[in-house]
Amino acid sequence: MNAFADDNTNRAQWGERIRIFIRGKEQYLLALLLFFAATTAGVVLHHSDKYSLYYFGDAASHIIKAREFTDSQPHEIPIVGTVWLPLPHFLLLPFASIDNLFFSGIAGSFIGIPCLVGTGVLLFLILRSITGSVPVAFLMASLYGLNPNVVYISLTPMDEPTLIFFVALAGYALYRWLTTESALWLFSCAAAVMLATLCRYEAWLLAPLVLFTGTLKALPQWRESQRGKAIGTVAIAIISFAGIALWLSWHAIAFGNPFKFTMGTYSVLSTVYRGSEEHLPFNILVTFSRAIFIIFGPALLIIATAAFVPLRRRDAHRKTILLLVFFILPMLFTLAAAFAGYIGVDEWWWNWRYVLTFGLFLAVAGGTGLLEIVNRMPAAWGRSIVVGALLATPLVQLATPSIGVVVYKDAAKCIDATVRDAITVGEHLPGVCKSGSIGFIIDENYIIRIEIASGLPLKRFRIIHFSAGQKIPDSTLRSEQYLVVQKNQPLASQLPASSSPGGNTALLENFRLRFESTCFALLERKPATGSIDHPTSDSNPSYR
Repeated sequence: MNAFADDNTNRAQWGERIRIFIRGKEQYLLALLLFFAATTAGVVLHHSDKYSLYYFGDAASHIIKAREFTDSQPHEIPIVGTVWLPLPHFLLLPFASIDNLFFSGIAGSFIGIPCLVGTGVLLFLILRSITGSVPVAFLMASLYGLNPNVVYISLTPMDEPTLIFFVALAGYALYRWLTTESALWLFSCAAAVMLATLCRYEAWLLAPLVLFTGTLKALPQWRESQRGKAIGTVAIAIISFAGIALWLSWHAIAFGNPFKFTMGTYSVLSTVYRGSEEHLPFNILVTFSRAIFIIFGPALLIIATAAFVPLRRRDAHRKTILLLVFFILPMLFTLAAAFAGYIGVDEWWWNWRYVLTFGLFLAVAGGTGLLEIVNRMPAAWGRSIVVGALLATPLVQLATPSIGVVVYKDAAKCIDATVRDAITVGEHLPGVCKSGSIGFIIDENYIIRIEIASGLPLKRFRIIHFSAGQKIPDSTLRSEQYLVVQKNQPLASQLPASSSPGGNTALLENFRLRFESTCFALLERKPATGSIDHPTSDSNPSYR
């Protein structure tokens, strides 16, 4: 009996020592947990497919855009705009400039993982302040940061991780300002919102809320003859609009239209889709609801509803409600954009990543709701069931193919047979294209895949823009050392007017086939007249 008692005493002592060691260090342990989980996931994904971090077409495009600032044709000036907001590209720039990080896709992880860790820590600090419970704060922050959908998007060069981090930072600063009324926290909130508005358009609704809240705080100051303080409060709140003003001004100067970003490629949905039943408001709401349900799980959604049970401290309740409104605004912007036809989210996981910002709202609501449930549930086994249901969500997503990690599934759909074929062409380029420029006469969606898979400097590539009625410029036929041609395009309509109708005479006179895949052909310029042209086995190319 004494031996058992001694064992129990030793276990209790060790447990107490561990609790003492951990106490006050929870945010650091959370940071290590999220960092380890994200890096492990990145290693596993990259080992399974070295292009897995580039599955999203936009991921490849974003990293290419960042790389162009240091690696582009000498006569070309990288253009900021018109559609994509610039801050994620500038943050990616130093990492995209390193070849190993750029071609592997790991450059995006150097931004996304710190953003994931930072977001998790900020949620922990917010929930600890609201609930006063370290376990609840740690659990809910971990649940968000370990969500496989959030982890995957954080490994890629997408711009959602930076948006979510700056929104979380702004929300934390907003809550601290509401509780301390320190102008420094209001400035931090406004600055974070400004940075968020330069990441994605979903953040643009946050600036009016910050100004509105600042104005409400300034009115009593004005009435109490603290006019300097009131003006300062409003002036600081206005900083949140600086990013929007900068973006509009840049478009007015560079493109002659401050709203140029709303035209062209930004209106990604066709008129056919806008008139279809899939675009009806009810169907959009159902699709978004389904996305939220699958990405975040039913347990979190149920617990989050308990957050709206009236709290005893009314003042704390108002501050929490304002923070929840702050965190839900990006999602409301996304809904409005879907209703207006600017984005597409369908029932087959297309762009379900747009709902990831809603996770901030659910984390805070779920934390406050969980505290309410725990306080009203005296039985330890009942609390264990609730916590277990929450922790089961990411495990179910990873283990159940019918559910799965839907953001990853959405990205993987971008890699179809033609994209894989383009990647194959890119992988062959280094062995063939020893020197000289490489021109593209293919769809731009495949150009980025070839560029990344090739491992060659971007400055060697030259995109030849054309439309159905245009001809390939004579200068292209004379200057490019290599051409990559998409075989299923009507080349006859793209040849110079001097070419015979229906043939590829101009191409065949100047180039020979070096490599051919299912969808693409790699052509090399023939030696100049008078030089020895060694015969090759690639005569009579099938793209003709």
